[in-house]
Amino acid sequence: MSRSIVVEDVVFEFPDDWEVEDFDTWYSSGRSAKPLTNDPFNAKDCDLIAFEGNRLWLIEVKDYTYPGKRPDPNLATIFALKVFHTMARLMLVAHFGNHPKKDFCRRAVSAEEIRVALAIEMRGDNRMLPLALAGIKDNLDRKCAPMKVKHITVSNSRFNPSHVGWSQRRVGEARGKHSDR
Repeated sequence: MSRSIVVEDVVFEFPDDWEVEDFDTWYSSGRSAKPLTNDPFNAKDCDLIAFEGNRLWLIEVKDYTYPGKRPDPNLATIFALKVFHTMARLMLVAHFGNHPKKDFCRRAVSAEEIRVALAIEMRGDNRMLPLALAGIKDNLDRKCAPMKVKHITVSNSRFNPSHVGWSQRRVGEARGKHSDR
């Protein structure tokens, strides 16, 4: 058995023993109702937060397979900020918040290990895509280094690293909207 979560037309399958949260669903009225999202903070968060035992994963999902859509040149900076903002929000809720997920946040900020992942879908053939993903990972490593993040992963539905516990695949009925293959 596994648990499925869909984010940006990507289906993630997590093992049953993982505890997974779609962070955007924590706030009932959508992004605009999320505290600290507007000026002056402009906080942005990772899409998924998951526990694999005592290991915490922050997972950001990006889809660049729509026609005309290209990876943002500032993707590594955006990713690093989302990791930082997510950790800050988890810390605030854990210590000062009055939220139904307060206990989850307390566990998150006291996790034995924190890993971060960029689950990215992008165009590219099977020869060039791994090189592009490796380049993205190098940029993420550099941008996240000041936060002392040691485990950064880049996953893709065609090239998913073996050390991640989840699988990801494209939503079948959405294939016509994408131009990645």
